[in-house]
Amino acid sequence: LAFSVKINGKSSFASRAYDGGLKAHQSIILKANGTWKAKVGACYVEAFADPENNLPKEISKEDNKRFKKFNVHESADDMGSFTPVTGGYDLVVTKILTNTKSIKPGDRVNFSAIVANAGDQNAPAGDVLGVQFQIDGKTDVITWSDDYTQGLDSHNFVKVTACGGTVGKEWTATEGKHTVTAWIDNYGGRYADEINHGNNKFTIELNIPMEEVQYVSNPDKPDNLTGNPDENVDPIDNIKGYDVAVAGVRWEKADGNTDLKEGDKVTFKVAIKNTKNVNIPANVALAFKVSLDGGKQTFMSQSYDKGLKAGETVILSIKDAWTATPGSHVMSVLVDPENNLPAEVTKENNKQEKRFNVVGNSDDYGTFTPVTGGYDLVVTKILMNTKSIKPGDRVNFSAIVANAGDKDAPANDILGVQFQIDGKTDVITWSDDYTKGVKSHKFAKVTACGGTIGKDWIATEGKHTVTAWIDNYAGRYAGEVNHNNNKLTIELNIPTGAIRYINNADQPDNLDVIPTGVEAVNAGFEVQDTYYYDLQGRRCGTTAKGLKRGVYIHNGKKVVIK
Repeated sequence: LAFSVKINGKSSFASRAYDGGLKAHQSIILKANGTWKAKVGACYVEAFADPENNLPKEISKEDNKRFKKFNVHESADDMGSFTPVTGGYDLVVTKILTNTKSIKPGDRVNFSAIVANAGDQNAPAGDVLGVQFQIDGKTDVITWSDDYTQGLDSHNFVKVTACGGTVGKEWTATEGKHTVTAWIDNYGGRYADEINHGNNKFTIELNIPMEEVQYVSNPDKPDNLTGNPDENVDPIDNIKGYDVAVAGVRWEKADGNTDLKEGDKVTFKVAIKNTKNVNIPANVALAFKVSLDGGKQTFMSQSYDKGLKAGETVILSIKDAWTATPGSHVMSVLVDPENNLPAEVTKENNKQEKRFNVVGNSDDYGTFTPVTGGYDLVVTKILMNTKSIKPGDRVNFSAIVANAGDKDAPANDILGVQFQIDGKTDVITWSDDYTKGVKSHKFAKVTACGGTIGKDWIATEGKHTVTAWIDNYAGRYAGEVNHNNNKLTIELNIPTGAIRYINNADQPDNLDVIPTGVEAVNAGFEVQDTYYYDLQGRRCGTTAKGLKRGVYIHNGKKVVIK
């Protein structure tokens, strides 16, 4: 007697054979030889009893098969692992990450590496912890990170991200199987005295196109093989009459402010209420999912499994903050997205939509971190001559440059800035006509007036990067404090449309005073009127007269009252 098992139709395992006989109504538990290394996503396991047909006269073979589906989840905070060593510091790559979970041919992929110090001594600051990402072992297809200099304490981790390379900071994906090797680069004697230079590489495989990880919504549970009635029993099984509902939805910045502008780090929060008189027991995972703008971006909340008594409410937040983009947005909330509450009275109140605006920061010069000891020029923002761009348009770039130092950058030197498209050295525009200097903690705007392709870039369809780089060519501003922070990169997805706003935006709920019921929001309804609205969606009158200073929405456009 034996069994075989297949996982996802590929990996196969067989059990050891049992030949001790099996009496009527008797059972035997066998184990497969070997172990399976779990892969993230939905998994399917098929078990077959008597795969070699040693029981040819069975009454039926149909019940020799059993099928189960289950999920393997990736730990978002998993940094990988290392083997501790003694005698100094030892840098090792434990994980390679990509900037997107799904990759198709033509996508621009930005790699990051998790680096650990496996040694018992700290890796000192001041040296560059450089990591190169080599694709398919080709020395001419490399991206790299070379901007981290803060050192690494014993048994700690750091994440470094590619910021340059022979192909720019991003690799353009091509169809097929590829290898990506992250290699801690000791070029020029960097970290020359680490214990072991032979363990500085880490390689993964990518198969392009690569789809985002999929999960089954209602996974099976493993069978109880021991007879212990408490084993593998879902605490929600056999409980009926419970129901959860969305009791409130809120968006806010770290300081609690709900007025959003471009670039803000935003947390979404949802209040989940048990609306019935039936308790939901502990060890049942409650969570929510947020979909923005029809699923263009999705966010999962942390799980809560401490139980929810009748009438109780719990407030959960998304795991990772959203970086706000300008314009109007539709936020769709779904509570219990993995159906851990299968016998709810209704699922209709698990959903809610809200609409809100994010104001573009066209009047904002960006931010910088002040430094001392001299002048320090940094790019804080990249601008374009048009808000909507389609293929074939001529785009003229400008940069906002700040002096983060405590001394003035002197006049008469050229403050040159080049605009590099997609990391290509032959596709550059530049500004080289500004010579007025920049006072301490002040800003200057410079605009491209020439380049290898002229002063304008002709837009092409697809995703692009634009890097504004303060050019110290021929000793320009040679005395600035730091030449390593002179770059800023943005992404463009052509075609881009003009920013649109909605007049009657919804307000975030006050979760400190949770309502007993929330009316449904019709996301398709839009009022056409002449009112001015503040960023909370409140009507403020039909004229600008008497309005306080601030930002308003009028007829779908941003209006700044100064």
